[in-house]
Amino acid sequence: MNKDWQHKQFRNIIDIKHGYPFKGEFFSASGKYVLLTPGNFFEAGGFKRVTAKDKYYIGEFPEEYLHKKDDLIVAMTEQAEGLLGSCALVPEDNLYLHNQRLGHITMNENEVDKKFIYYLFQMKYIRKQIRLTSTGSKVKHTSPERIYDVELFLPPFAEQQKIASILSALDKKIAINNKINNELEAIAKTLYDYWFVQFDFPNANGKPYKSSGGKMVYSEELKREIPERWETDLISSKVQINSGYPFSSKDYLLNGKFRIITIKNVQDGELLLNKVDYLDSMPEKLPEYCMLSIGDILISLTGNVGRMAIVDDYNLLLNQRVGKIVTHANYLYYSYLFFLRDENRLRLEKIAGGSSQSNLSPLDAVDDYMAIPTEKILLKFNQRLNPIYKKMLSVKIENRKLTQLRDWLLPMLMNGQVSVADAKEQIDELMVAEPVQGYGES
Repeated sequence: MNKDWQHKQFRNIIDIKHGYPFKGEFFSASGKYVLLTPGNFFEAGGFKRVTAKDKYYIGEFPEEYLHKKDDLIVAMTEQAEGLLGSCALVPEDNLYLHNQRLGHITMNENEVDKKFIYYLFQMKYIRKQIRLTSTGSKVKHTSPERIYDVELFLPPFAEQQKIASILSALDKKIAINNKINNELEAIAKTLYDYWFVQFDFPNANGKPYKSSGGKMVYSEELKREIPERWETDLISSKVQINSGYPFSSKDYLLNGKFRIITIKNVQDGELLLNKVDYLDSMPEKLPEYCMLSIGDILISLTGNVGRMAIVDDYNLLLNQRVGKIVTHANYLYYSYLFFLRDENRLRLEKIAGGSSQSNLSPLDAVDDYMAIPTEKILLKFNQRLNPIYKKMLSVKIENRKLTQLRDWLLPMLMNGQVSVADAKEQIDELMVAEPVQGYGES
């Protein structure tokens, strides 16, 4: 570590203000202001908003508890494991409320860089100190005074700014890529809805089929009309879901060649690899489909069933209670978007059994009817979707590389083990993901 870095405590460099005790009688499912909770933090750090779970406040409150953009906040209650001490930057003005379970961090921004502090709270040695001094047996709590006692190493202000600038640039690029993929996925969902729910796929003259008077026939199984020459059949006639392998936890390693994908890794639209178990070799009887490939589609079968993700990395093995969508290439996009629809997510949740935790049978998941388009329509759909999903997958792979580099640079820069110049060189060497060949092509 550079000799210019100083050994300090947080009490010398930051102030933390408790939030306001908002009254439960004014909580609402809609409104103008969103009440923040520890659930709005990612465990590693960063702001998380799940719009469907927003809690609004419609009562009066002091104006000082309405957040400004880039306010730095910290979770002081461990609502879920790992959240204690997580930090986030508020993404916009005059929308989010400073709740009592959160701390608002301020400092002299002419002497201490706010974003450097944000990244400092992502360091394991900082979070460990916060956890060790916390109170509570089941739910951990901390306080401003306990956080003030945390010890750290602080570089000169100019170096703080440079370090934060590098890490922020990586995070900004990752966020932009996520936005691109969200927009591409929205386009794909809209196209699916237009073609296969509203049945306004292009007819022979390029006009919307149903809106232009295309002939419809009644499907007894679906209890609705579908286009003429389409079929109705069980989902299982076109799609299978193969459950993963029952790996033994006694064989797990802290590191190794292969990573095991479990339900915790499969989130909505994203495959999280920050917490995985490892193996050095594959079991002899491991089914071939459990060796995952780039572009494979996964679905969660336990707990919050129906979550889906696309594989975007190598050397991954599929664990039980996670399913892999297996279908002909012609039906890859169609089946993925079929299962992604809200009505199908609800269907899966209803049929999932289990008293304490939902468990979805792969057979039950495909034991229902679906409309089967003509091969000609399906081919046209694939031609439209293939460049969209190839681009999405390429962006996901690039983000995986960016995230790995960011996660490696974070402790190295914050501990002074890598210089700013070396970090810039590492970023310059990072190759943009190569185009994915043949993904989804028939």
